Amino acid sequence: MGCGASAPLEVATPPKETAADNAPAAAAAAAPSSGGPAFVRSTKGDSKGSSERDRNARLALAKSVKKQVGFVPLIYIKSQFDVYDVDRNGALEVDELVNMMRDLQEDVDGGGGSGGLGSGGTIIDFHVFCRWYIDVHMKSKVKTLFHAYDADGNGTIEISEIPALLQDLSEDSDEDACAKAMSDMDGNEDGRVTLEEFETFFLGPWAKGQLANTFELYSIDIAADVDKAQLKATLDRMGAPADDAAVSFMFDYIDVGKTGTLKFEQFIDYATYAHMR
Repeated sequence: MGCGASAPLEVATPPKETAADNAPAAAAAAAPSSGGPAFVRSTKGDSKGSSERDRNARLALAKSVKKQVGFVPLIYIKSQFDVYDVDRNGALEVDELVNMMRDLQEDVDGGGGSGGLGSGGTIIDFHVFCRWYIDVHMKSKVKTLFHAYDADGNGTIEISEIPALLQDLSEDSDEDACAKAMSDMDGNEDGRVTLEEFETFFLGPWAKGQLANTFELYSIDIAADVDKAQLKATLDRMGAPADDAAVSFMFDYIDVGKTGTLKFEQFIDYATYAHMR
């Protein structure tokens, strides 16, 4: 959060997301309709085991959000898309969407069984899928993260609640780091972070900073020019391998002038959703 570079996740090819990966998100379904905390915290009568389960659920959620938002997220999303595009035609049909929604624990009864992505004979291409993944699925996860660390359930995050969040995101959590995180998130500087401010930060500056930090940890000059082969080799070296088709897909989308090169910082903007904001 602008408070020290954090180590890149040790992820090879991002795995298909399963119900287990989304267990924290499933807990959010039990949250009060008022938007209260998604995790029921231990009270006087609760056992130590219950408190430990809450702690483990929050930690798992933080790791999941960091993987999906902070470590080459567009490659992660592309891997999800390709898992369900079983006929490899570059689009998802309704039956493929239904399978995906079930695995992601989304509602498959509404929206024609496609969780609001489409209905009937709808065919979803990657960029439509990507926008849904960011604006609906990922935003839902970030919302769950917010409520998980809103310890008093008052609908905002204060400075006292930030250390636990930073620790679970494997970031510095000393006094200066927490003050910097609060400053980064608190857009109106009222000493409290609202859900809207939290979402804006995590799906914007934080995501971009995480990926930029990862490039820097590998001594990569993000202002340097790069061609397709160099981009693929760099991602492989970073532990975020993408196949030739995926690299070409993303590279060609960014390289609108068809120059054959782009800058790493352009890729960072694209990979962290900047082109959709």
